[in-house]
Amino acid sequence: TKIAPGESITVSINGDLKNGESLYIVDEIIPEGFTASNPSNDGSTTDRGHVKWVTIQDAKSTTLTYTLTAPQEPGTYRFSGQYGIEGSDEILDIGGQNTITVSEAASASVSPFIVVAAIVLIVIAVAAVVFLKKKK
Repeated sequence: TKIAPGESITVSINGDLKNGESLYIVDEIIPEGFTASNPSNDGSTTDRGHVKWVTIQDAKSTTLTYTLTAPQEPGTYRFSGQYGIEGSDEILDIGGQNTITVSEAASASVSPFIVVAAIVLIVIAVAAVVFLKKKK
């Protein structure tokens, strides 16, 4: 994923509970300089650099989301995160895409053909005006 400096996107984490688990914990770690806000499902952004969700009862498969705002510094940044679910003694890594590139928007360029065509049209227009003035 590529975004411009200061641009915001929505990040999604899909949680698929298959064995009747009733609790889960998710800790998404965002790179330095990014800002996270608006986490869904009562998530928290109070710990700097983290977006966390804790559900201790009646957990269901869901998609967790939050808004991510890029820093002004271009570069490629790496995300990480972990989760735990009821019935597992393991803390597992969040899978999926884990990098984002912040890059300046490409500047618009004009084709040399368009520049030449515009110059030719201007020359024709000037020549037509000169010709019409001489004809009078």
